[in-house]
Amino acid sequence: MGNFLRFFFKKNFILFILIILGFLINLIVIFPSGTYLCLKDRCGLHFWGANEFDGVWHLSLANISFKNGFINPLQSNSSIGNYNFLLDYIIYLLSLIGIPAIISYFKILPVIWFILFTLLTLKLFRLLKKSFLFKVTLLFMFYFGSSLSFLFSLYHQKTIFGSSGFLVMPAALTLINLQYAYSLIIFLAIVILLISKKDNFYKKVLILFLIFLSFGLKFYSGVIISFFVGIYLLLTFMKDKKNKNLITLFINYFLIFIIAFLSILVFYNPFKRNLNSSPLKFSPFSIVHPIIEEKNLFYLKDLVNARYYILSTGKLGLKFYLIELISLLIFVIFNFSIRIFGLLFFVYRLIKKRVNILNLSFFLTIIFSTLITVFFVQGSSSGWWNVIQFFYYAIFLSNFLLADFLDNIKKSFVKASLIFLVILINIPANLDILKNFDFVFDPKSSYIENKELEALEFLRKQPYGVVYKANYSHYDNSSFKLREKNDSPYVSALTGKPFYLSSLGLLDLVGIDYSNRYNKIKNKDCREIKNINYFYIIKNTKDVFFEECQDNFNKKKVFENDLVIIYKVLK
Repeated sequence: MGNFLRFFFKKNFILFILIILGFLINLIVIFPSGTYLCLKDRCGLHFWGANEFDGVWHLSLANISFKNGFINPLQSNSSIGNYNFLLDYIIYLLSLIGIPAIISYFKILPVIWFILFTLLTLKLFRLLKKSFLFKVTLLFMFYFGSSLSFLFSLYHQKTIFGSSGFLVMPAALTLINLQYAYSLIIFLAIVILLISKKDNFYKKVLILFLIFLSFGLKFYSGVIISFFVGIYLLLTFMKDKKNKNLITLFINYFLIFIIAFLSILVFYNPFKRNLNSSPLKFSPFSIVHPIIEEKNLFYLKDLVNARYYILSTGKLGLKFYLIELISLLIFVIFNFSIRIFGLLFFVYRLIKKRVNILNLSFFLTIIFSTLITVFFVQGSSSGWWNVIQFFYYAIFLSNFLLADFLDNIKKSFVKASLIFLVILINIPANLDILKNFDFVFDPKSSYIENKELEALEFLRKQPYGVVYKANYSHYDNSSFKLREKNDSPYVSALTGKPFYLSSLGLLDLVGIDYSNRYNKIKNKDCREIKNINYFYIIKNTKDVFFEECQDNFNKKKVFENDLVIIYKVLK
């Protein structure tokens, strides 16, 4: 291994440096989370950014759901059949051999992802192009690619900071969405299999198996990967003038459909989904409109007013569609950023009929991903914007076209200028990410302090039961303490016990009907105590349901410290 690394370092110095830098910036967004640290005067278990909720939610799934009949930890009587739980199940299996879920999620799996992602990318280089510039560009964009969102903050706030969350997720934040990250590994593996010269039964089975896994990781990835494989097979069929076997093509499509259908049945159980919540809803340009409506983005007040006025009249004419087209162009340009040159170059080569099947498959998949994003929203009201995750794959694939574009430029000055532009444009977002995830000089983490960790550890050791955690929505969510972020399921994650009811937005997102329990709590129906085993109460706060019902049932105070009281319901 040492000789290999020395050889690689000598022959690929720039790639080696890119990999080291990529490792540092990709891991910094997730690795410190779930760690006990004393940062200034804040000692406790710390979480950064989206890990305050998303990461903790996945810990809840891994620690509770699979050992208790696939229940949803946020509502004890519901199932997780409407969710992509594959990675959480793997984390659960790792816990059975003694690896805690918090270590797997925040430490082990991110490192494994980076190694696999990088190795597959290097493998792909050998099959695609030997060009050094192509390799460097693609690897750079995979690690550091971003949007033009910094231009908004630069214009409105006169700073490059605070912009990384405005538009599509920068590449350096990939591990914030660990399921999406692992779906990219599947995507790369499928591309390698498709373009490899070997064509046998085992290759086809492996591709179908990877499609099955892709749905388990992300519904979005399953749809996009299935489309990509399907379009690649179709284009290959159309190009092959000698062996056009329509039956074989039909069988391949049928197998993809069957595998996708089975995977959806296993991971999403659509027949048990809340009928009032559909996966996708047709809502053209809902994702696009904010870019010209939000004052901190590309705000175009006159166009916005004109569009709403036309909508109020009900007479949609040329002006209305021109406004929508302008909005779409701004959305595409600012999100794709420098990658737009790769898309335009591909269109030019397509007109000249000088494109290969793989790049054409990439391009058509980019168009497909973008169209879904533009014309649909997610069915849940709380997470309608989650459809943007389809768009992540369009951004990811456009990196291939950008790398191809730079590699085909002949004039040295133009090539050098564009390379400099690629680096320059992507610096601001990555600096912003480093600033946001600074865990040494200016930590912005939420944390669970020692007193609450003591309470959570006590509750973890108690017999299995359902926990009612009081609603603290009146707290200031800008606080650093994780318990004051009302939607974080940290109690279930760290105790291995499900909530009676929590995180309504996520329940809505996965299509679970929580209205019955919500109304009973709202109406202070004390009969619901029979479905609760523990009350988790933060001192000096009031919860209406607990205050109203506490005299109507037998309870025993089993824990108390300066911060938390835990009551056990005596049945």
